[in-house]
Amino acid sequence: MTTTDYRYGLHSKYGKGYCPSCGRKSYVPYIDKRTNELAPEEFGRCDHQTSCGHILSPYTKGQGRQSYADEVYDQERQQWQQDNRYPIDGPNRQRSTGPRTPVAPPEPRPVILQTMPQDVFTRSLSGYESNNFAKLLMSHFGSEVATSLIDRFKLGTYKADYELAYWTDKRYITQSFGKGGAIFWMLDANGQVYGGQGVLFDENGATVKFKTPTGDSDRCNRPISYLAKRYLKDRKMPIPDWLTRYETTENKFPYPFGLQQLATAPKGQSIAITESPKTAMLAAGYFPQLCWMAIWSLSYLNKDRLEPLRHRTIALFPDCSKDGKAFDVWKQKADELNANGFRIVVSDYLEKNTSDEQKAKGYDLADFILGEWKGYPPSWDRKPGQIPNCRLIPSLNRFYYAKITGISPDRVYSLAPICELNN
Repeated sequence: MTTTDYRYGLHSKYGKGYCPSCGRKSYVPYIDKRTNELAPEEFGRCDHQTSCGHILSPYTKGQGRQSYADEVYDQERQQWQQDNRYPIDGPNRQRSTGPRTPVAPPEPRPVILQTMPQDVFTRSLSGYESNNFAKLLMSHFGSEVATSLIDRFKLGTYKADYELAYWTDKRYITQSFGKGGAIFWMLDANGQVYGGQGVLFDENGATVKFKTPTGDSDRCNRPISYLAKRYLKDRKMPIPDWLTRYETTENKFPYPFGLQQLATAPKGQSIAITESPKTAMLAAGYFPQLCWMAIWSLSYLNKDRLEPLRHRTIALFPDCSKDGKAFDVWKQKADELNANGFRIVVSDYLEKNTSDEQKAKGYDLADFILGEWKGYPPSWDRKPGQIPNCRLIPSLNRFYYAKITGISPDRVYSLAPICELNN
């Protein structure tokens, strides 16, 4: 009895990504074992097969009754036939020496994106008094700047209890972690809503982490579609048609977080991209000269998601990692994209300015911001339009910012408040 040697297989050694269905870091990609290259990112399997069950294989037949593996096979077969053409007649059937016409790659399969109802989005744009991330912005930047950031990025509030379900002992167990959830909505450049991420933060602005009933480590970070469906199912409420359709969408994060800013961003403004939306929003308050966005996950950086930004200069700010893998992954991807007409630079600031311990913890730009700037003085709480008492000082980051913008370091300043003495 023989075992079929499949060309594509799961490749857990590459590192797990975030599952597009349940949001947990349990997504194992497929790899082409002939070329040792990863298959397109939509092909993978969630390790939580009981509680999630998400899987899309390269052998799954599409609407055209042909799988991705079939398309690759047909393309390579056509190329082989072109490379080994024979004349129609002739006793020796010698290989043709005529010019070879390269075979065009298969047409990309159309990706159908599902929008979310506008009322679902707009109902979330309030309740910030119970949103721990909104409260962090308020305490960190003050009311005026925080309100501006909340409006610009369309930060939402998940007003129900943050609930997650796990399969254990042959039944589902639902855990509730309380309120305070933030919703990072994903909008396109025209303001259409295509989904988002619901994250529960603690009072210090850190994502809530916990142990599951099975002993696994997890954190409160899920697609908003998962949270909505969990809420309805636990209360035995009907699932709306739009949510059922949305669940069948292969690519639930087709755009960067913050893409809607293109509608108002100055034409020549450079784009800065982080991995997480939290980092992008904090950085936008700290470095307003750049237009900040987030790509959602380390593995989500690709040509399709960055296409709307093709004509902008892009600076990438990868998170730290123990062995520098995150930086290397984005540097390699940036080189590939630059060869296709993009203008991308990769910041190595964190790689050069963090300790081994910080790298092992996955230190990111948000950690740097929260660690370096603990808060703002009371004198910053002014009425709208009133200028606080400040002075200009040379920026601590002037050499780095000069490097990515071309501005002379001696022209890069930061505002520092002049603290008022208490009587």
